[in-house]
Amino acid sequence: MACARGGRWVVPAVAAELEGVTVRCALEDREGNLWLGTASDGLWRLRPRTVRTPNLVSTLEHVPAWSLCPALEGGVWVGTDRGLLRAFEGGSECVSLGPGRLDTSLRCVLESRAGDLWIGSAEEGLFHFRREAGAFVPVPKPAKPHQIRALYEDRAGAVWVGTKDGLLCFEPRPPAPPPAAAEGESEIREAWWHFRTGNMDYHRGDEAWTEQDGIWRPASAVPTAGVSRAELRAGLAAAGARAVPQGRLTDGEIHALLEDREGRLWIGTGKGGLNRLAGGRFEAWGMGEGLGSQTVYALHEDAEGVLWIGTPSGLTRWREGRFFAFTEAHGLVDPLVNQIVDDGQGALWLGGHRGLTRVGREDLNAVAAGQRQRVRCVVLTRAEGMPASETNGEGQPAGTRTPDGRLWFPTTHGLAVVDPVNVADPPPPTPVLIETVRATDRLLVGPFVSDQGRPTRGAPASPSAGLPVRPRSPRSPCPPVRGGSWSSTMLR
Repeated sequence: MACARGGRWVVPAVAAELEGVTVRCALEDREGNLWLGTASDGLWRLRPRTVRTPNLVSTLEHVPAWSLCPALEGGVWVGTDRGLLRAFEGGSECVSLGPGRLDTSLRCVLESRAGDLWIGSAEEGLFHFRREAGAFVPVPKPAKPHQIRALYEDRAGAVWVGTKDGLLCFEPRPPAPPPAAAEGESEIREAWWHFRTGNMDYHRGDEAWTEQDGIWRPASAVPTAGVSRAELRAGLAAAGARAVPQGRLTDGEIHALLEDREGRLWIGTGKGGLNRLAGGRFEAWGMGEGLGSQTVYALHEDAEGVLWIGTPSGLTRWREGRFFAFTEAHGLVDPLVNQIVDDGQGALWLGGHRGLTRVGREDLNAVAAGQRQRVRCVVLTRAEGMPASETNGEGQPAGTRTPDGRLWFPTTHGLAVVDPVNVADPPPPTPVLIETVRATDRLLVGPFVSDQGRPTRGAPASPSAGLPVRPRSPRSPCPPVRGGSWSSTMLR
């Protein structure tokens, strides 16, 4: 098979799959699909590939990818089931975490604004590569929890770590003391917190304090007395440290973290709904307040300050203090949302088990306002070039947008890359009229004729008569991508 392009005949890459097949006729539909009628091999549909898969190290081509983070030097960092790699235009490279750690399962990767690399493993705990040292540095021993779920850097430079046993916060590293500092002042004393559902810990250098029932005691020994929250708060304020927060997390399993434009930290938990740390106090919301699920997998704040929340039951919007939960009844194709990426063009891309779903924020807001009943979606699956329809998420960071505007998503079989510029809105669905329904040559329903707009039994239907059927949700492929390849499907 060949096609004419720019005055020249070109053989498409998919032609190898059609070798030996006799094509009798061809037709391109309005969605960019090419339909081929063959002599003896049935009907074929060639669909333009919208999704790209970057060239990866051969041993990692089909390995599950879990986390993506833009790299300061270009490309993206990728956490996989077999270690860390950096993918860039034209290739990729593996990055060793040290002897015997190359193949560890990495669930979270974060490069800080200072160039430090934080890596969370499902088995080996937390790794920290400090750029100024040019090497991996030890993480404080009590802060080596397994099953890291989320990594996030706030605007102040603090790094937050979500685990299965609470939330860690590593305060910004203080500047090195001047060479002329007095004796005893040369040590840089890093501080970090560990927030749990029942208590919290504070560490600064070799000092460690733990709180229980409002009383703080040194963790290095069993003391006979402690200090109150107010006393510790006063001491921390004098040292310029973070204030002791009030309240508790509702669940210790942390999946998602986000600092909003007002400096409030939102926390997605495994079973405790949505938590927020604001004004030195933990707050919480759940299904009783309108959240779609007690489990929160993803968080995103858009340009208007609206919070979007991914859950196993759909997408939830938080706006002006109120929740609105979107489900399949509102037109979403996948009930599970484990990634949310904003394409900067007015649409959200949602990862799930049934592919990537693009939905416009205007559509979502119109449904929430009661102006529409359903949203319009574009769904990309393996048919559009994804290595697997199921995306990996439920942790952070997962999908991401790189400075060139492309969207990157981790899947169960590698990486998927989409340029949203090449993804058009789906065309209006073609009206469908069912005139008769038969099973094994037995007439079940029909024929229909129009009687004042209502279908009734009677004579053979006219071309305008019949029972109208609307598709449940548009699942349209996209127009051809410039320079794109094709995927083929044989229909027999």
